[in-house]
Amino acid sequence: MKNIKILIVDDMEDLLDLYEVVLDSKFDATILRATSSIEAIEALSSHENINLIISDLNMPEGNGDKIIYYNTQNNKIPFILCTSENIEALPKELKQEIENSNNYLYLQKPVASKDILFNVEKLLNAKIPSSEVEINSVTYKKIKIDFLTKFLNDNANIYLKLSDKKFLKIIHKNELQRESQLIKYQLRGESYAYITEDDYEEFISKLTVKLTQELEASSSFEDVVACASEGLEFINDSLKTLGISEPQKVYINKVVNKSIKHLSQNNDLSRLLKDFYKKKGYLVGHSLLIVHISQLMITKIPFSNTQQLEKITYAALIHDLSLGEDKLSMIVDKDISYEDLDHKEKSKIDEHVFESAKLINEMSFISPDVSKIIIEHHEKPDGSGFPKGLKSSQISPLSCIFILALRLSHFMIFNDYEKDGKSYLEFLKQNYNKGNFKNPLKALITALDS
Repeated sequence: MKNIKILIVDDMEDLLDLYEVVLDSKFDATILRATSSIEAIEALSSHENINLIISDLNMPEGNGDKIIYYNTQNNKIPFILCTSENIEALPKELKQEIENSNNYLYLQKPVASKDILFNVEKLLNAKIPSSEVEINSVTYKKIKIDFLTKFLNDNANIYLKLSDKKFLKIIHKNELQRESQLIKYQLRGESYAYITEDDYEEFISKLTVKLTQELEASSSFEDVVACASEGLEFINDSLKTLGISEPQKVYINKVVNKSIKHLSQNNDLSRLLKDFYKKKGYLVGHSLLIVHISQLMITKIPFSNTQQLEKITYAALIHDLSLGEDKLSMIVDKDISYEDLDHKEKSKIDEHVFESAKLINEMSFISPDVSKIIIEHHEKPDGSGFPKGLKSSQISPLSCIFILALRLSHFMIFNDYEKDGKSYLEFLKQNYNKGNFKNPLKALITALDS
């Protein structure tokens, strides 16, 4: 079998790197990459003669089952589903497809490199050209120079292939000091270098451990939030007071977990979120209450949709992320509590809406509406809010939903809602029943009265 093409699909770029390193080291094949089902289907429709697909299941911008459906209807290419999901937890139709077809295999993450190679050979059921070269009982393994500069430290001799029988050592073990030592060979037109099989085994072992740890950390992120919310009694009390049902709690948890997974694609943002949600205080509590209260409103607003809640959820998770502490997150207005802060703390309050919005500006799958909500979440209908002093007709409708949810959640955390809730709703009616706040406020009142 010649001119092998393998499409690998995962929303974690480092896992794609691992798959490519493993496949390149053994097979002489062209590796195509995609980070979503959309990109994968585009690759399948634009590239001829793809021989194999290795794909994750849960991804933003379209899950792997969409790729399976497209493949079943069109190409019928051998397929390895590589996911952290237990096979028993897969959708019934997908599980049956895997179990009843010789064209599909299932591997549960984390996957050992030998299992990837074994199953590729098993599915393709043919002799695949090897990329390995053996000279004088020494086996050389091919690796992209890009990956050597990214992952390899100084624990291997590195070679260039001059011919099938001759290799040139370009860097000695323990002498790789700078990326430029390898990049200069790329500039000369070299895409690949080689390391011996013994060095490769150590290299791939360390790389697999590193990526497995990252995978486990990212997959447990929702547990961090779940533990945080479970440790906050006032959240559970508030949800009971608002009459929020168990099915709605489950639904909101799914939306929050999905949003966290998407945001965690950015490593810096992932670290910030984890540190943030370990705190189990006001920061976490009011953020999660905002999502629940927003959902109450959205269900009562005509022509509302799930995309609105997803945008609000992103905003709720991020809006105070740059503050990092309860004391500052509790500042809703520039009132006495704001005036009691020192100059540095005031400056942090003033800038946090822009700093938090910046965190997601480069994430293409997040709508600009989310940044707008974050920037506007301290505005007020009469123009006395900050940072821009917008009036009710200038504040976006989604921001109005968020602002009402934020203010009600803040009130519920510090007050007895059953005793003082009616008077607070009267306050909202008197001060927020104008401009773009009218429909969200009406929806909130209707939801709380029902």
